[in-house]
This record gives sequence, structure tokens and C-alpha cells, in this order.
Amino acid sequence: MVSNLECETAGILLGIEIIISYFDHYSITKPTGNISAYLCCDCDSAVKAMDRINHNITPYILRKILESHRQLSAASINVILVKVPGHAGIEGNETADRHTKDIAFRLFKGEVSAPNMVSVQTAFKIAGEIAMKSWQRFWDNEQSGQYTYDLIPSVKSNVLFSCDSDTGISYCRLLLHNSMLKDDSYRSGIILTPVCDCGISRETMDLKFFQNSCYILSQIISVKEITELSKIFFSDLYPAPNDHCNFSF
Repeated sequence: MVSNLECETAGILLGIEIIISYFDHYSITKPTGNISAYLCCDCDSAVKAMDRINHNITPYILRKILESHRQLSAASINVILVKVPGHAGIEGNETADRHTKDIAFRLFKGEVSAPNMVSVQTAFKIAGEIAMKSWQRFWDNEQSGQYTYDLIPSVKSNVLFSCDSDTGISYCRLLLHNSMLKDDSYRSGIILTPVCDCGISRETMDLKFFQNSCYILSQIISVKEITELSKIFFSDLYPAPNDHCNFSF
């Protein structure tokens, strides 16, 4: 369930993104030197969370904030977050809140009906978009499966392999740390130790392919073989338009 703090911090993030987009759009007329932009928020907990960048901010919003911070620094834009009083006690806002709650309660009781100008197709489309956004938000905030998230950050994505998919699948398994290397097998509980046979360190992909001389010396590869391996590797990364298979994850 989405908390009030998450909604407020997401609103602040949206404001920052609008500021970045505005100055990107008007980059020709942007003044030289540092620029100050003021962002107002009436949620005290959200302002404190943003000020301290603490653990209360969800991982997805935190990543977006850090990315926005880099963009702001590159553009010499200072965003000043200002805590302002909430709208409680302001007559116009209180009236709007009262009427909104009243009409929602009357809709619930069946005293009034909602407009029925939306077609079935449009309703399905809106419902699908809401479900997709909810699914993406759940995936963005998921605490486990970080390796999979790094590989496939967007839901409803397809991964393209060449029709000879063995190399592509093996490459993905290495990225997902789901190989039969001892470090992965130890984490899965299959073996008792993650240390490689030569006893140097944990048997990781980096150690096996790039660091450990016992593997490198035992597998002397000629220049020709390296060239052929490179062709296979890059053909998997960039398959020809009519020479690939589509696998959905």
C-alpha cells in the first residue's frame, strides 16, 4: 500500500523533474551562472526525508532523486525546498474538501450517478494503464531481485536473443548471478564453500574470466578463436533484424 510519505516525496520529485524539463526546454534563454528554483511543500515529514535523504524514502524514488541531483548539478540549478503551512483552515480549501467528500458519499449511497460518457474500450484502456503503473511501481520498490531488476527494469519487457540462444541465456545467467560458479552455488546452498579450486578467492565471474591465472593459463586461446568468440558475443548483443528470436520474461 502506498503511504502518504511516498506520495508526498513522489510529488516533490515530480516538481524537480518539471524544473529540469523547463530549463532544458528554455536552454537558449537560460541565464548564465547558478539558478535558484523554489519548491514548496506542506508535508513536514517529506521535507525532512528529502533534506536528510533517509531510509524512509522508497528505493525507486531515491534512485530518481539521486539521478535528478546529478542533472541539477550539471545544469547549475539550485532547488530550494520550502516548508509552507498546509491548507487546513483556509476557507476555500475547506469548502472544496467538504464538497468532494459529500459527493463521494452520495455516489457510494447511490443518491447520484457518475457520468457514463466513457466507452467500454476507454475504460479497459484506463484500467490497463493503471494496472501497468501499479505493477511498475511495485517492481521499482521491490527489495529483492535486484540483479533481475538491473537486467530488466521495466515490466512487460521482452529480451531478445539470437536464434542460437545458448550464449545469450548463459550471459543473462551470469548477470543474474544464477550460474554454476561456486560463489553462486554456495549462495543457493548447493555446495559448502564459495572458494575456487585454487584457493585464491571466491569463484566469481570476475575471478574466473579476468583475474585467476590458473584458469587463464589452462585455457590458452588463439587470436583466431578470440575473434570468433567476439563475433558470437556481438551478434548476440546486436542481432540482425531477421535473425533473432523473441523471448518474453
